Amino acid sequence: MTRDEAKMLILTMEATYPNYHPMDTTFTVNTWATMLKEYDFSQVQVAFKKYVLTDTSGFAPSIGRLVAQMQDIAEGDDLGELEAWSLVSKAIGNSLYHADEEFAKLPPVVQRAVHSAANLKEWAEMDSDTVRSVVQSHLIRNYRAAAKAMRDEAKLPPGFREVLASIKSTPDRLVTQNPTPVGPPQLSEDRKDELTEEQIEKRRKQLEEVRRSLNAI
Repeated sequence: MTRDEAKMLILTMEATYPNYHPMDTTFTVNTWATMLKEYDFSQVQVAFKKYVLTDTSGFAPSIGRLVAQMQDIAEGDDLGELEAWSLVSKAIGNSLYHADEEFAKLPPVVQRAVHSAANLKEWAEMDSDTVRSVVQSHLIRNYRAAAKAMRDEAKLPPGFREVLASIKSTPDRLVTQNPTPVGPPQLSEDRKDELTEEQIEKRRKQLEEVRRSLNAI
């Protein structure tokens, strides 16, 4: 969405909602244009129309609300919890020897709830009563969480999702290849030669005090 399109959207919102009066129209237009620049304006318009026709609050939508509307339109009806369990139950029935193949057949959101083919195989080895009670309730909880997480992730523009994925896959730059051990300073052999026995003994006592202090933390 361009800045001109964002300006048109803000003007439409002002016309649709008499109580909507941005304190700084220019700043508002710039903000909306920046936040929604990776979205197609036609999608934003459809989402806005859907919001206007279905929301009864009487207040103009936020950026996040419009993105949520676009996501709802794009994904249609979610797979229900019992439908998800039905797919998993069927996969379990054939996972004693074909867990990898059965896992690959599952929709991504269900795969996320199951976690791995190894889980399918493990469930296939359980008795049917345990699968219908313990495993089913566990899977449904996981599916709810996985579905919500994927909906939230899908609301982000593609470019931003790529940035997040890059950050997650990049190792911590603060960790060095050969980190220096953390601990009390040690006396080098050369330094020992320069010190008298009394000084060495005094230094050892100081080091012992440091070690005791560290152990007490």
